[in-house]
Amino acid sequence: SSGAKTYFVSTKPGTFHVYCTADNAFWCCTGTGMENPERYNRFICREIDDELYINLFIPSTVTTDDGWKIQIETLFPYSDSVTVKVIAAGTKPKTLKVRIPSWTGGSGYADKGALYAGESLSFTLPMTLHTRKTRDRTGNFSVLYGPIALAADLGKKGMPASDTVNDQLVFQNYPSVPFSGFNKADPDHPEMWIHETDASSLSFTTDVAVSDTGTSYTLKPFYTIHHEMYSLYFNTENTADRSREARLDAVTIDSVEPGRQQSEIDHRIKENNTLTGYNVHADRNFRATSGSNSFIT
Repeated sequence: SSGAKTYFVSTKPGTFHVYCTADNAFWCCTGTGMENPERYNRFICREIDDELYINLFIPSTVTTDDGWKIQIETLFPYSDSVTVKVIAAGTKPKTLKVRIPSWTGGSGYADKGALYAGESLSFTLPMTLHTRKTRDRTGNFSVLYGPIALAADLGKKGMPASDTVNDQLVFQNYPSVPFSGFNKADPDHPEMWIHETDASSLSFTTDVAVSDTGTSYTLKPFYTIHHEMYSLYFNTENTADRSREARLDAVTIDSVEPGRQQSEIDHRIKENNTLTGYNVHADRNFRATSGSNSFIT
């Protein structure tokens, strides 16, 4: 509603978005985020060697240099239907290819043949519930509907008086609200315990049986959650693991991630003649000293 941008969007369970102020907190990545929407139109449809490739399913009108004009009509992702209309023919023959997203169960491009003025092509993009597991811990996973990441809406309880700040570090270690996750759920079959309740808003609810606390949660597209607590990741870990993490959170004042650019910048890390890398077994970046004149402070 204010036009404010988010920065450092946290994926920690039970947290919230932090927004920049209107005129005193425009960080570098905030600017990068503003550039993104302007670039979407470059890839909706691309022309390569007299072939038109539809890549993104966004309502739009595409006009080629030689006069072809096609119109893409869709309410995606709130509808799985897409219609492509050829409004005008150009001076050179063209063929049409439509991307087949991986979340539909296919891949590549569908060859729709030659374009003709006045023709109309309709197709569907079937969306289903599925999950993606994180690399660091097999119990952690996210829930998606088609390409849309779903998050649990945890309400406003535990929110600060304002989530608009001049310094994003103020809320970097802000206490999260308790969230039990779905420890009795089968992440390989989300359709068994997640049910759509409102197709117009892509809202879903979870079965009470999959939560340790017997709570049913509302899941909705992550991009629609503002000014409220949320959880984007869930887990099926055992209670002992979660208890250990809770004890660590309670006694942690701050944390530094060596090898992570922003974490090192925030903590004013200085180094000389060091190496950075990624440890696949721990799913962590690292920075290592190397040689007699190497140091990290």
